[in-house]
Amino acid sequence: MKKFLALLLAAVTCLSLVACNNDKPSVDPTESTTNQTEPTLGEVKITAENFDKYFEFVEEGFFTKNSSGEVNALRYRHYYKLKDAYNIDVTKSSIKLDYGYSYTTKKVDIDFKNEKFTLGEQVGEKKTVESYTIDKISSMTYKDYAILLLQPNHASKGATEIQYFSDFKINSVEGTIYLVEPRVEHEHTH
Repeated sequence: MKKFLALLLAAVTCLSLVACNNDKPSVDPTESTTNQTEPTLGEVKITAENFDKYFEFVEEGFFTKNSSGEVNALRYRHYYKLKDAYNIDVTKSSIKLDYGYSYTTKKVDIDFKNEKFTLGEQVGEKKTVESYTIDKISSMTYKDYAILLLQPNHASKGATEIQYFSDFKINSVEGTIYLVEPRVEHEHTH
């Protein structure tokens, strides 16, 4: 009995020493220890499951000017923009996106002088396209990459209606993007 108590006391002492000496938090070896907010550089496979991590949907109207600098048209476009946290090498990146959408005609009130517009009520029948595929990543500006879903619609001076697209739904996505260091914006002084 004395041997058993001595052995039990030794086991309890060892366990308490181990418990007290364990300053480091336990780490599950199956969990990633990398900072999830930092993008990993290099090739990333894009799927429907992770597409929203890298791209965001944008719908915007903007005005264009003619060669004399006069505002001459309202353009309206829809696209998936690469999120600001990321930068890609577009020459090594390729995505095939299949999506559906609806389209109709809407009233539009355009103030060309102040470059403002208001979309109004639907005036045409709403139609649906179940599947449309695009496989090009475009450079929208010097820093933005996007998948332009459809060519921008436009309304010239005097127009009261514009073709309007909506209800975008991704059917499938496949491809890769090649992540590189984020671009650093520099302030320009004049």
